[in-house]
Amino acid sequence: MNTPTALFESAIAFYLADDFAKSFRTVLQVLRLDPLDFEAQGLALRILNRIYGKGFAVNVQNWIDACQFGNMDNAAMIVPGISDDSGEIYILCTLFAAIACRLGYDEVSLRLFGHCVTDDLPQSAPLHDTESEYRALADGYDDNPIHQMSVTDFATFLFRHLGGSGPYDIIDAPCGTGLAGPALAPLARRMVGCDLSAEMLAKAEQRGCYDTLIAGDLTEVLPRLSGNLMVCLGSLYYFKDLAPITAAAAAALHPGGWLAFSDFPAPRGVMATIHGNPRYCRGKDYVRETLSAQGFTAVASDLGLYFGLPCLYWLFRKGE
Repeated sequence: MNTPTALFESAIAFYLADDFAKSFRTVLQVLRLDPLDFEAQGLALRILNRIYGKGFAVNVQNWIDACQFGNMDNAAMIVPGISDDSGEIYILCTLFAAIACRLGYDEVSLRLFGHCVTDDLPQSAPLHDTESEYRALADGYDDNPIHQMSVTDFATFLFRHLGGSGPYDIIDAPCGTGLAGPALAPLARRMVGCDLSAEMLAKAEQRGCYDTLIAGDLTEVLPRLSGNLMVCLGSLYYFKDLAPITAAAAAALHPGGWLAFSDFPAPRGVMATIHGNPRYCRGKDYVRETLSAQGFTAVASDLGLYFGLPCLYWLFRKGE
């Protein structure tokens, strides 16, 4: 007899063998019996995040039907209540939020990610801890496909709004291993990269995309630089207060210059993730107000994914 436990064990075995189609079909059998099973839901949502592409919307609908959720909006109300554990809520809601984002359900995605943040803000990590973290990550950073996908998705946003213009004197801050360098190069007349980690900069130098590479704290380095396009990817979540880094960006950019960055969303103000890597997240109004105080005007804001999480891609322009 195929008990829920036996079915789930089979689904796990198929998943570990990279047979995601069989794993998905099997875990849906479990969810038909108990749609509030946390482990089965977690597996189903992980599989959906692995098999997006052709037939993705159909697979998501099959999941909704198996769980008898009715539609995406209903599912977004039910899934956060499957567990009382903050770690489990974070897992389910981030996975589901990524799925909703890929399908263009932006408001559903933002609502789900809103369950993953809190008003209780942790202390910012000391700079030396962040530098040590990325020193350790430097050798294998580019091997993670999610990092490359994050850069590719953001570059698509940037070229949609700035493609065909330029060339620009670009400041890539922080540039990390230079993963964004090849994507930014078609827009560049000159490109400067700066980062806290010398080990990350050594990797960036090997790409040959940058005219200059500088190690140091961005809030101290940026005011000494000059450019008309600054790109800041996957890093502002380290800053509890956006004002110092945006003031440094304003000091570096020419009048009329562009500031493009990614930032994790929040329902309001400044919040932080409840689980996983600590990340500061911000409401749209807070971001606009903070940048406006530095003389920037919002030009575009799109929801995408960064590190597999819902993320706002922003483009601001400095006043003339």
